[in-house]
Amino acid sequence: MDELEFDPDEFVFTEMWILAEVGYESTAIAGGHYLGGPLEDGSRGAFLFSDRDLAGRFIVQVSLAGQVVPVQFPGLAEFAGFLRAIQSEGITRLVVDPSGSMDRSERSITLAQALASIDKTLREPQ
Repeated sequence: MDELEFDPDEFVFTEMWILAEVGYESTAIAGGHYLGGPLEDGSRGAFLFSDRDLAGRFIVQVSLAGQVVPVQFPGLAEFAGFLRAIQSEGITRLVVDPSGSMDRSERSITLAQALASIDKTLREPQ
């Protein structure tokens, strides 16, 4: 598994998208009915996309058109809430911009890393 090549103390995404079951978009933002699951390394992950186009391409690649839709987080605070909710369900990794497979963790970050970085960003004066 490749680790992302950025300082884990800096959260670098300007857009954050997940995939939600059709009809459950608002529930997904709160940590339910999102696309994730077991990864090839035995961990459990959720999929994170850096833009809508990549999310849409993944939906087609894994043959889930009409079953899931891309959903964007309005901001970092909502995304941090989502991460905390899925962490309590045993999710430990975010698979970033996956392509072609539901169980591959080719580019991932731990939830702990993501939350530490986001919390640091949210505490900094704007």
